[in-house]
Amino acid sequence: MFWKFGKNSSSTTEEVRKKLPKPRSIVEKVGRYLITEMKQNPDQVWSLQSVTRPDEVDRKRVNFRVFDYASVSAAKVNVRDYHSLDAYPEHILWEGWYPKDDYHVYLTMNDDN
Repeated sequence: MFWKFGKNSSSTTEEVRKKLPKPRSIVEKVGRYLITEMKQNPDQVWSLQSVTRPDEVDRKRVNFRVFDYASVSAAKVNVRDYHSLDAYPEHILWEGWYPKDDYHVYLTMNDDN
């Protein structure tokens, strides 16, 4: 009669990976930064997608990666979350971070493109 509600007895805390968000349209503040500061084509920027994750050190930061969905799908790469692009750095156009409570964006351009 000892039930473990909400817990799987076969999994350990090391095996449980924090669920990360799925790919979405590019984050608005990142898109605005690419258009205004980096002078990128607005039509191209708003067709891009991004994946995010909370920063491991600072909880007020969000790490992001920007990629082109068309080129990723043509290469048959399955992007499920932020770490899915670890094995395919050539598909990352920009990556960086932004504070949750601010409008600033800090990014680097991938030189593989």
